[in-house]
Amino acid sequence: MKTFVTLVAGSAVAMTLSACYGSPVANPSYYNDDSCQVPGSVDYDGDGFCELDCDDTDENVNPWAYDVPGDEVDQDCDGTDAEPQASP
Repeated sequence: MKTFVTLVAGSAVAMTLSACYGSPVANPSYYNDDSCQVPGSVDYDGDGFCELDCDDTDENVNPWAYDVPGDEVDQDCDGTDAEPQASP
């Protein structure tokens, strides 16, 4: 039951955010940078980021990506890898 409640609550939050800010799928400008609109700019990996993309050979690396903690890869382009959380 707890998992179902969490799933329903999470879906409600996602729907609310989509209603307020637009869906990333329906509104590509929601998650890309405007530098891709500059003539001559190329988004080699097709992730919607040009100037802000720190690895334009991997579509899973961009400023909106989830940064997997401790994998020594900076997926979200903030300059560092996310630190693993300590176990309680």
